[in-house]
Amino acid sequence: MTVDQFMIEFFLEPIHNPHPLDGSFTALATWKVQKLDPFKELILYLRVSQAFWQRLQMSDRDRALVMAGTCASVLQMTPIADFCRQLVLKNNHGHMLRKYPNFSDALEDPDFGVFLKQVRRKLMPEHAEAQLMALDYQCDVRATDYESEFEYAAAVMGVDAEWIHDHFG
Repeated sequence: MTVDQFMIEFFLEPIHNPHPLDGSFTALATWKVQKLDPFKELILYLRVSQAFWQRLQMSDRDRALVMAGTCASVLQMTPIADFCRQLVLKNNHGHMLRKYPNFSDALEDPDFGVFLKQVRRKLMPEHAEAQLMALDYQCDVRATDYESEFEYAAAVMGVDAEWIHDHFG
């Protein structure tokens, strides 16, 4: 799956159109042309990964990190994506990500695309937001406190942006 295919498939927002005659919702979703913001999803998945980590729900954390790493890769935040990959592999040495040197290579493999669809179904953005609320996760990190999106994303992960650059950049 190329980055463009990923963007088309994962950042289009499904909406239900009312049936034209009786106002009921049709079974099939139609798609908005406007894409969701991958950076907002990155921050959402980083936050939910932190919430799962605090509760020691490591397999759920890994799913969130896979989605965050994918978003980071699409946004060309390679050091963030590589750090997400390392965290997943540190917890699960046999994870599918082990086969790939980075998320960009993983996104090009159709097998990883199938895996990513499964992960996405289990952790849609709406579900991730609900998990943050259910876990009562509070994050004091604010975007306005940082000069770049990269620094903000690193802060959400609880890591200094310079450290990520030094180790993964």
